[in-house]
Amino acid sequence: MFGGNPKQEPMHYGEVMGVWSALSIAKGQLARYQIFYNHAGDEDLKKFIHDMVENVIRPGIEENEALLKVG
Repeated sequence: MFGGNPKQEPMHYGEVMGVWSALSIAKGQLARYQIFYNHAGDEDLKKFIHDMVENVIRPGIEENEALLKVG
């Protein structure tokens, strides 16, 4: 089970807690940005918010969820 290769070993509980915390924060950011988008009147601001959600927040959520499923 523990062969010395960190990529093949299960995550430590501290690592799991860190990833879970990051996922929780990212999902909270997603909710906030959706609220900001819904209340924004400026089209440039809406585009910026949309870009942040699609290029930063969603990929982070997907990456952390994948880590938790594997780890």
